[in-house]
Amino acid sequence: PVPLRRCGSRSARRASSSARNALISTSSFSMQSTRLPSASSQVGVPYGMNSFTHRLREDASQQQVESLLDKLNQDDTVDGILLQLPLPKHLDEASAIECISPDKDVDGLTEASASRLTLGKPGIRPCTPSGCVILAKHALGDDLSGKNVVVIGSGTMGSGIAAQLCNANIPVTLLDLKTEISRKAKERIFNSRPPLLIDKSKIDNIKIGNISDDFNVVNDADWIVEAVVERIDIKHNIYEKIFKSRKKGAIVSSNTSSIPIKVLSQNLSDDEKKDFCITHFFNPVRYMGL
Repeated sequence: PVPLRRCGSRSARRASSSARNALISTSSFSMQSTRLPSASSQVGVPYGMNSFTHRLREDASQQQVESLLDKLNQDDTVDGILLQLPLPKHLDEASAIECISPDKDVDGLTEASASRLTLGKPGIRPCTPSGCVILAKHALGDDLSGKNVVVIGSGTMGSGIAAQLCNANIPVTLLDLKTEISRKAKERIFNSRPPLLIDKSKIDNIKIGNISDDFNVVNDADWIVEAVVERIDIKHNIYEKIFKSRKKGAIVSSNTSSIPIKVLSQNLSDDEKKDFCITHFFNPVRYMGL
């Protein structure tokens, strides 16, 4: 079995250990913990996860939130803590995040967790960028060096996906109707808070362009991500252009959250369907709220 750090609602320890994690929430935010009973060592036998939620009032004070975080940090029966973002506007989000023990920071949001990740040191890895890398390696092979991705649509989802590819050191081109739209999306990525980029210097991995003048970048792409508006006519038009331009074997995916794959792919040939899939990322992309 593959060792897991994420399972069920959000997180898990390795299959050989037992763990409990916790979620804290108000009507606007939540902090969750999950508890995992002892895992079976038998291959293929699923293991479960218990979770419990601390639901605070929406007007909870900074002290109340941070006191609860500290209590969960000290609780040896809790192995992971999730702070649901965004927090209510009167709370200091950065301060609350830094109260989470890095050893229980299952979202990888603290400065210590980000440092461990950047330096390649052992630690808990945030699920969304990890999932991006797993997905890319599954489709493109273990060696991602030299691979290229094109993301079409630079809205919240498209720009967030581009940022995660950037975090994984995969060159990405972000296209939209106008280059100016893509440029503003790149600026949002750079200035985002909480940050979409683990290391802001990686912003140069993102190139920008527009669908009319720069669509030829699709020719050399290993993965083309469609993240445009949820209109089937627009998506079908984009797919027609992509499949006329892409190289043989390039993966084409949609970030749809509402349109069935049968509908998305109804105009594709059988061979084209073999390279087409849905890769849905939660919003915001790096901080996945379930």
